[in-house]
Amino acid sequence: MGASSADHRVKQLIGTLGLWDTFAEDEGSADLGCCVEGCIGRVRVNPLENRASCNECDLDETAERFLERIRDARRSPAAQTALTVRAAEDGGNVRQLFPQSLGPAPSSIPAEAPVGAAKRVPVEAHRRTVGEMLIIALLALAFLGVGLLAAAMSGFANYLAFGAMVDDPLQSRIWAWTGIIASICSFGGFTFVYWHGTGGRMKEAVRAAVFALAGAATSLVGTQMYMANTEQARLAEMQAATARLPLIEAQVSDWQAELAGISTHVRSVEGLEAYIAEVERVGRTHQKPYRDALDELGQARRRDDLTGRIEGARADMAELAPLVSDAARADRPAALSWFFAAMLEVFSSQGTSIGFVALMILAGRRPRGP
Repeated sequence: MGASSADHRVKQLIGTLGLWDTFAEDEGSADLGCCVEGCIGRVRVNPLENRASCNECDLDETAERFLERIRDARRSPAAQTALTVRAAEDGGNVRQLFPQSLGPAPSSIPAEAPVGAAKRVPVEAHRRTVGEMLIIALLALAFLGVGLLAAAMSGFANYLAFGAMVDDPLQSRIWAWTGIIASICSFGGFTFVYWHGTGGRMKEAVRAAVFALAGAATSLVGTQMYMANTEQARLAEMQAATARLPLIEAQVSDWQAELAGISTHVRSVEGLEAYIAEVERVGRTHQKPYRDALDELGQARRRDDLTGRIEGARADMAELAPLVSDAARADRPAALSWFFAAMLEVFSSQGTSIGFVALMILAGRRPRGP
């Protein structure tokens, strides 16, 4: 009975003050400007719970007392004079003044103030607000950019890791896109946690948190799987290089021994081909020098072939040498891949949500009242 009476009294005060346009039926609360001096937050008045609380300062009291205090402040001569002046400036619409800014609490209104103080303080506060908003906006954009970049990296890793789990092309593509969806749910879910939490929808905030944590865990596992697969491919490549290098060295030794058996007096292939062509032109192919030249041409071609093979093998050995030397080192610990995957997920989910939340706060801020 007491709760119902308080609810009726609060709604009666909202109607008396002409604030039904600020009352949301679906949420069962009204959204008003804070009355604490220097605060730019919004006071959420809940008739059912009979509470009035600000999202910026420490104001938290019964909604009935809060509205009665505003009603009493409006009835004071100083408040009536201020409302009359503001009404003339705003075209006579007095009712719009209250939802935008309640002004300072009655206890915080000074009895006497210098004439120029009412003009100087808002300008200085406005300058501070603009500078603050500019810095926060730049940092929010930086966090948002870094977070989205990390989310793209995480999504790419998840796409490859989940796609490699199955061999069927269609199923592989479906699983791959599941990894990207998990990355999006990760950073988007934490933004919804803040949005629902500040709106007082705690059940929805908890649901969003569960959804975001599920996406983050899936994305974390996918990124770690990608890093583990990359590490396995690196180890396999090093093992193959370690096994291949001795074979290439043995082939080079055989080719060098065969090359050493070819006389150093053997002429070049180009010279021998030119000589043989001239002998064939004059018709002296029946003579012994012609047959010797043919034998020498075969040795020259073999020498060039062995030289090319040795050079190619040495180039392959130069490429395999770093892999073999890397294989001699200790394997990278598995905890390292989990650490980097966790850090990438934190940058992705928290960095992006921090940037989004900061921009939401800046977009929802209202200028300080005089």
